[in-house]
Amino acid sequence: MNSLNFNYNVGAKTVLYDPDIGSKLAAMKAAGVSVIWLFYHFYGHFNSTLQELQEAKKILEANGFEVQAINVPLGHGGNAFDPDDNSLDLSLIESWNNRVDIDGRRLSCCACIDEKVLTDSRNAALGLKDAGITKIFYDDDLRLAHWGKNVQGCFCGKCIEQFNLETGAAINRDNLKAAIYSEYKTGSDRQITEAWINFSCEKIIRFLKEVTVDGIKSGIMVMHNGDRRHGIDIKKIRTEVPGTFIRVGEGHFNDKAFEHEDAQASLKASICTHIALSGDVECCYSESTIYPKFALSPRNWIEKIKLEISLGLRNIYLMSGTWYITPEYWAALRDALPELEALAKNTPEPKHEVMPFIWQI
Repeated sequence: MNSLNFNYNVGAKTVLYDPDIGSKLAAMKAAGVSVIWLFYHFYGHFNSTLQELQEAKKILEANGFEVQAINVPLGHGGNAFDPDDNSLDLSLIESWNNRVDIDGRRLSCCACIDEKVLTDSRNAALGLKDAGITKIFYDDDLRLAHWGKNVQGCFCGKCIEQFNLETGAAINRDNLKAAIYSEYKTGSDRQITEAWINFSCEKIIRFLKEVTVDGIKSGIMVMHNGDRRHGIDIKKIRTEVPGTFIRVGEGHFNDKAFEHEDAQASLKASICTHIALSGDVECCYSESTIYPKFALSPRNWIEKIKLEISLGLRNIYLMSGTWYITPEYWAALRDALPELEALAKNTPEPKHEVMPFIWQI
């Protein structure tokens, strides 16, 4: 796979109601974007009506774009969309339950995967299927953890009760915390911790099975250094939910992080590990994100894309939260296209392997 596939996401309301949408679509087209993913179902809320999504889809297709959908199923620990926009509602809908951390604290913007979440998310997928969508990407908030090296999950009473029921254990949150933080000093602590990791990973796999309805392929966006400690078992997901595509996790969304002396090693470790675990680079997408607004310069954005291409990625996913990438970025990408296409064509596919993560970046 030598040709590049550029992807971006926008809201249906932007397509329908933004007076500058014509120039925006033209800028994306000139920059090589061929697939647009429409925002739809975010932690129980709908970013648009299904009718608006269908109308936006028609407009985009008339302009030569493939159109798919992106959902954010479980919320986020903070405002990952646009920190300058105080109008964004980051709360869950009232009928959903919040995730609880290992200290018993309710995480206000994060959902526990329970039957209501599964039912609502499946219904959203069915609606998108009816609208003619064939692929749904689930943003990397399809996880049971914040970024970091600790074993996490949802430690609410119902989840611990279910864990005990499935494993035959008889522990409470304090026992579980002691086992996880023991650094596997005893055999029982190791056994409990590994069972908990498996329990969390199975929750994510069940979610993907529920939402991958006939006629739909699902994708999971993995966070930088995301792994089984966060409920994300890429290898098992690909085995048990065939056809799942993966956005590898990269981080480094601002100039300071990208220019750090360890940035290249950190990016390579996460990208190559996620590609290796997926078993197929063709199913993998980049995380070419600028966040927050203007934090990653156009020059560094292009350099990041070059690194992604050199590591074998050809599906390039351009991200910016919910704010729209401004003209100077599209112009930079347009001007860089010949170089990027040549790099993709002439760079041999590297060997991907699971690599140690660098957590401090």
